[in-house]
Amino acid sequence: MAAAPTVHVHRIKLICLMENAGKDVLTFVLKRGALNAPATPPGQSLTDYLDNLPQGSTANYGRMNNKQKKAALSNTDRRQAQRFPLWDNFDVSLLHKTIKLTCQGVARDGDPEWRNQNTLEGLVTKIKDERNELFHEVKDFSEAEYQHKVNELEHLFIRVLAAAKTKYCIPDAEVTPVQDNARQVTDTFRNMGLEEAILRYKLSNMCQLFISMSQTHLKAFYDRVQTFDPLSFLTNSPKHLHHIQDIFCKMSLVEGRGHLQQRRDIDTCDVLTVTRRAGQNPQPSTSSSATPPTHDAKPQLILIRGVAGSGKTTLLTFLVSEWLQEPCACTIKHLDEYDIVVRVLCRDDEGPSLQNFLKVILPNHFAVMDEHLIPLLQQCKVLFLIDGLDELSPGTPSHSLVKDIINISKYSPDFTLVCTSRPETVQDFLAKVPDGYEVWDMEMRSVSHEQRIHFVMKHYNSFPDKGVKDPERLEYLMKHIGWKDYLGLPLNLHFIAWLFYFNVDNIKITTTQTSLYVTIRDWCIQKLQARLTGHPQDIKTREVLISMVLQDIYDTSLQALLQDRLTLSKQEEQKLICCCFGKGLPSKEVIPAFFSLQDTSDRLGHHQKYAAPHKSLQEFYGASAIVHKLVEDSHSANIRRMLHDPPPEQLRNLRNLLLHVAGLLCHPNTPLCAAAIQEVVDLLAETGVERCDDWLSMLEDTEVNRTALDCVVRHITSDKREMVIITDSTITSARALLPLIPSKVVRIQLSRKESDVQGLIFEHHKYIDLSLHHQYRHPDQATLCDSLLRAMPRSHLDWFTGHLSGAGTQLLQECRALQWLHLAVCDQDAQKILAAISAVHASLPQLHKLCLHVPVGALKTQACTTRLPSCPWVFLVLSGVDERLLEEAAQIAQLLQPTQRPYWSISFPGSSMKADVWRRCLHKLANAGVTVMRRGGGVGIVAPHTSPITEEEQWELDTLASTTMLRAFTRRPEEDLWQYL
Repeated sequence: MAAAPTVHVHRIKLICLMENAGKDVLTFVLKRGALNAPATPPGQSLTDYLDNLPQGSTANYGRMNNKQKKAALSNTDRRQAQRFPLWDNFDVSLLHKTIKLTCQGVARDGDPEWRNQNTLEGLVTKIKDERNELFHEVKDFSEAEYQHKVNELEHLFIRVLAAAKTKYCIPDAEVTPVQDNARQVTDTFRNMGLEEAILRYKLSNMCQLFISMSQTHLKAFYDRVQTFDPLSFLTNSPKHLHHIQDIFCKMSLVEGRGHLQQRRDIDTCDVLTVTRRAGQNPQPSTSSSATPPTHDAKPQLILIRGVAGSGKTTLLTFLVSEWLQEPCACTIKHLDEYDIVVRVLCRDDEGPSLQNFLKVILPNHFAVMDEHLIPLLQQCKVLFLIDGLDELSPGTPSHSLVKDIINISKYSPDFTLVCTSRPETVQDFLAKVPDGYEVWDMEMRSVSHEQRIHFVMKHYNSFPDKGVKDPERLEYLMKHIGWKDYLGLPLNLHFIAWLFYFNVDNIKITTTQTSLYVTIRDWCIQKLQARLTGHPQDIKTREVLISMVLQDIYDTSLQALLQDRLTLSKQEEQKLICCCFGKGLPSKEVIPAFFSLQDTSDRLGHHQKYAAPHKSLQEFYGASAIVHKLVEDSHSANIRRMLHDPPPEQLRNLRNLLLHVAGLLCHPNTPLCAAAIQEVVDLLAETGVERCDDWLSMLEDTEVNRTALDCVVRHITSDKREMVIITDSTITSARALLPLIPSKVVRIQLSRKESDVQGLIFEHHKYIDLSLHHQYRHPDQATLCDSLLRAMPRSHLDWFTGHLSGAGTQLLQECRALQWLHLAVCDQDAQKILAAISAVHASLPQLHKLCLHVPVGALKTQACTTRLPSCPWVFLVLSGVDERLLEEAAQIAQLLQPTQRPYWSISFPGSSMKADVWRRCLHKLANAGVTVMRRGGGVGIVAPHTSPITEEEQWELDTLASTTMLRAFTRRPEEDLWQYL
């Protein structure tokens, strides 16, 4: 067992004294100096009082400008002030700050008087400094030192009251009772035991002490988690540690609330904003006298699901790091409202109860409170970050801990739980969540295509220089492979950056997920060989011996995976040590080459365990064990038997493992095992891989070969209504699979300039969507889609996005099913295109939504000779508009506006204009007679989020738009501006 914690008894008693008698003295000074009324309530909160200072007040707050006033009190200060309208329960720090701001006749902030202990200013500062030193200096006092400090504090309290009496001419009748109370309280504390001091202090008053000391301790405790090496098993060097703030890139989540699954995108910065929509009280609960939560207030549970490597742990680590930042530097909205953040790693043997866990992570001083810990915590606003619900096993301490947190939190409306899990365990967890929670179900989205290059380059550039770097080549490679589905996972992007950093030849345009993981394994072996150079065996012998040990590592990983464990048991670790010893290899070099040492903590203390570096790598190791046995004995080996004949629900949890098996079986270096490929494809079908889209992704992440294709085709149904969506990440597999499968409904949705579409057209399929977004967003003579549209079957096409010439636009009259049309227009052929749009409109009875993209700088207003047809919804996208092009933008919008209908929206992608420029833009549009639909859901004028506009300025612009027939002014993410709004 861990040693019993040392309790700083005298230090806590002195803090209790400061927050008792010291607080009473400062409260008296505040009320007498600000209100001239020590006994009567002020009648309004501190913030309301400051905003309405009496005429003639000499308070420092009244001398400040608006910017200084806003900075004078933090959000935490303002919330505390609002919760205590009688000004009677501020903590010492806030009391000192408010005395500076509100008391009459005190020196200005920064004046030397605030350090002169012969003045009231200097004496109240001394109380604040004494309190802060006790809070933050981790030391205790001997009995003699304690008695001496009590005498000092008593003398200080009396001097403060005497100075206040002199400064504000306070009668003895008012000062004497406060002096007597200070002496009485101080005398009581001289010989008081710790428990009695805490009881006298009262649990409600103890809360602020609890918060302040816990924050100081936890922030120091969490500081080490900010710096880490996500690939420590590869780097094996402290030089490659990264700070989370340096490498974190924004990710997106999709929220689906309750059973309705009303899905909407959420930026990681807004992950906590859902709690505000639920009506949760946003103020910290710092006292039992605080306003109680409303009857319908509920604790919040935010469940974030995501596959292995999607960034769940990274996101929670970033939340911890953000909590450590100064409030002005924190990018996660509303995070600064939480008093305490508690981080729980489900893989650790933490627990078995919240009370025991708090005694491990909180300062030792609170161990004496024991049964008071939970009630104290329940008076705070607490954020629990629970990482890895899928790693919980029934009967473990961590399982009991999480269960206890959930049961306690349901009675605590100021608690928020953010939990992460792989998708397969989510439903079981939600079924066990008791009533009383507001539950928010979110899913980690893959990193967007636009962010992937930025993500990799940011990580790559964070590495220390090692000779010649080649960022241009890496960026070029990412432009060609960044569209692949497997690179939507942050973990794989880390792998790309790291492997390229150590050897630029590690990454190729043909790199698939399987080949990426094979490269990682091979690189681990190479680095291990380099470390074993001084050992007696020659390199060839070592290669054979390492390969033999690797089989044991693979087998161990597979068994741990089947038991839902990342960490190795003591028996498994000992088995690998013996295996290394038997081969004459040093286990202290071999095991860390493939496993990470993870810091874990439990009731016995802190220690380290070997674990798979990540779930994805554990699955790859497990797949390698299976494939090795299949190659060794292709006749009798059986994948299902090696997986212990799992039931259907467990088999679904093994889909990623099976994908790695398929990838390894199709790898060029693996001997052909046709029966094994057939079995793994059959097993993948049992896990739920049924749709053509799923099979395309599976084939794309492996090495496409004819054997695998033939096996997949057997699982494709003959349903002609099944839809296949082809994206940039599945073009290669689609070219191979489409000619082999029965007729399907096909949507082609591509964003890359380099995407080759010609090989996707086959007469027996029904094409209903051709969306070429690069050509639509960047129109020029080289991006015309005429030949492609002419070559494909057009009778069923209901959606087209791209760039056509005037002649190409005429082809659309054959697309009688067309409902959605996105067209780009620039100077080349602009008049003919606009005329053709108007002409073909009569041939398109189902066309409801027309969106026209005009790069304003590339189109002369003289070319706008034909108005757009009056479709039910007409969207105008004016890109590249800046202050110089406002007049042209307004003229284009005026000349193109349909004669019988207003626009549905006018959006301005790429325009980062300031508020005054947007104001001029709105006036020019209004003066030109441009109108936007006001009824039935029209959107209005849409600017990108990147526009430097404050909320107040946006409200003013919105008001202006609504009064000038432009309906509204809103801001959206840049990507949304290219979509129908």
